Amino acid sequence: MNKWTLKSLAAAVVGVVALAGQANAAVTYQYVAEKSQYQAASQGAAVTVNLYLLETLTGGSASVIAPEGLFAGGVKVTRTSGDGTLTAVTPNNTARPTNPNEAPPQSFGGPGDNGTLTPTGVAFQESVDPGVPQAGVGVTLGSTGRGIAPGFADRVFLGSVTVAAGSVDTAFAVQPYAAGGGFTFTNQNGYDVDVTSANPAFTGATSGQFLVSVVPEPALAGMAVVLGAAGSLVRRRRTA
Repeated sequence: MNKWTLKSLAAAVVGVVALAGQANAAVTYQYVAEKSQYQAASQGAAVTVNLYLLETLTGGSASVIAPEGLFAGGVKVTRTSGDGTLTAVTPNNTARPTNPNEAPPQSFGGPGDNGTLTPTGVAFQESVDPGVPQAGVGVTLGSTGRGIAPGFADRVFLGSVTVAAGSVDTAFAVQPYAAGGGFTFTNQNGYDVDVTSANPAFTGATSGQFLVSVVPEPALAGMAVVLGAAGSLVRRRRTA
């Protein structure tokens, strides 16, 4: 095998590796809660659940949101099991500050819709008002709603809901505002992150979920331990 053949093979290997890297690179989106599970002190107790759009980057892919932020956000929360109830909704739509150097911008502060709140679901949307301070700057990764919620480098804060814990574990889905997109998109280029795109390449947002449960009362928890110990003793005697 001559040196030119070896060079050709080496070049081919490099090309395959590069293509593999591109194939593995991906940008994906998901609507999520701050936590996957929340525990309430008692039935009926209020639990605040912060909601985010999560951007996940793999294979060296570049963020779509970071360069320009979001112009608008929309999200829906739907109960999927249990009897806990939604009691309040608070979009990340507080007035934006007069300080144009706030970075990253923390809230949308423009036109929005709090939706119709029911015990089992709500959908709300929010947007940047071009006439307010920081016009042309979208809400980007790490936003906190001006200190309302924790900020995360891979998430945009969208708002929160309040849940009254039920008598059993209650699950909620965190979903795109509507099928087909059109409610969560970037500030300058209008990239709709709810819909899969080829250029720039990203996968449209999927749904997340969270669970709200009630911490067992100490007496009940103690009883469970006693019953468990008694069961173990019975099994030992049977196998003795």
